[in-house]
Amino acid sequence: MIAFVVAVQFTGVFLVFLLFPIFVIPFLEARFEERLPRTLPAKLRDFVLIYRYGPAVTSLIRDMERQRISVVVLEEEESLARRLRDRGLNVVLSRLEDESPLSEGLGGARAMIANCADDENEVVVLSARESGFQGPIYVFVENPLHRKPIVLAGAKAAYSPK
Repeated sequence: MIAFVVAVQFTGVFLVFLLFPIFVIPFLEARFEERLPRTLPAKLRDFVLIYRYGPAVTSLIRDMERQRISVVVLEEEESLARRLRDRGLNVVLSRLEDESPLSEGLGGARAMIANCADDENEVVVLSARESGFQGPIYVFVENPLHRKPIVLAGAKAAYSPK
């Protein structure tokens, strides 16, 4: 009986320290944390969509804000998306692999800027054109030799800022 009582006490203490950090605290964080949008805003018109935030588009976003042009950043990393939202930017958290965030709401975009790896840029351009986007698509490429294939994929222009 004494061994049973000792085992139950150790199990209770162990479960408290195991249960709270693994299950209860993440549940409460997820429950009360503001959710990021997963699709483009349907009512927003005349905006510029930037796929992936990075140093190449930082000054571009500032210039567009000065000219009062709406900017929406489509980001795949949740932590970066939350930081951008805290700075006051319109952010959509989505991945092209999971679902197609470009299928809805892209019709109201003025232009699109792709800022990621060259192979991902090509996928972004092709999926935007496939979803019916007719506006200009500008791409930042890492390798200058990839400019021509990306333009052939449907981009209006490709730039290599490095």
